[in-house]
Amino acid sequence: DNKCVPSPCQNGGTCIANATSYTCQCAAGVTGLTCGTVENECSARLYDCPPNTQCVKTNSSYTCGACNTGFNTSAQGCTMWRPNSVQTCPIGNGRYLVVPPTVDLLLTAN
Repeated sequence: DNKCVPSPCQNGGTCIANATSYTCQCAAGVTGLTCGTVENECSARLYDCPPNTQCVKTNSSYTCGACNTGFNTSAQGCTMWRPNSVQTCPIGNGRYLVVPPTVDLLLTAN
């Protein structure tokens, strides 16, 4: 009789069965007998932030922060910075500004 079927472990925990019982090996940021307590959503990777965005732990939960290293904020979210390629920046009304790689440009929203 496998005590791990169905798995009693929550939040990505791994069930390890022995002869009479089981233990749950919890992911980072998760604790409890069945991994039911999420202490840090960021380290447990239990957050809903846009791709390539940093998860920032708060007192009671988390917030989505700045773009990860190597990514820049764009209208599409965090996109990879390509310093040797042409940059296409949306400027509104379906129009785009095409910037050659030799130009250093900073656009801010008003």
